[in-house]
Amino acid sequence: MDTANQLRIFAVCVTFGVGLGALYDVLSPLWLFGERKGKACIATAFVFDACFFALAGAIAVLLGLWLRFPSVRAYFYFGYAFGFWIYSKTLRRIVAFLKNICYNSSRKLAKAVRKRKNSLKKQEKSI
Repeated sequence: MDTANQLRIFAVCVTFGVGLGALYDVLSPLWLFGERKGKACIATAFVFDACFFALAGAIAVLLGLWLRFPSVRAYFYFGYAFGFWIYSKTLRRIVAFLKNICYNSSRKLAKAVRKRKNSLKKQEKSI
């Protein structure tokens, strides 16, 4: 296998790792429903994390089979982990920042709508 092909495969693995990071970010709040504190919450999060990463490993193997990667090599998994790390250190912060902006804007809009609605009710009462 030549170096150019190895770099292409590594780039695919990094991209897949970034995608796994985004998927983990989307799914992680789902398994925190229920009890918010205590050992039960920690155990639930551990079980779901283990299931997520087992499923991610299986999908990584299937991706390798589908894209006809050569025999399994360690740099595949380093690529997945590196992509996940890139997402968690860069894109995750950007997404969280944008989410906060959207959340604050929607709160301000909802507050303005409530204020307008209340002022219309007061005007109706006075008439």
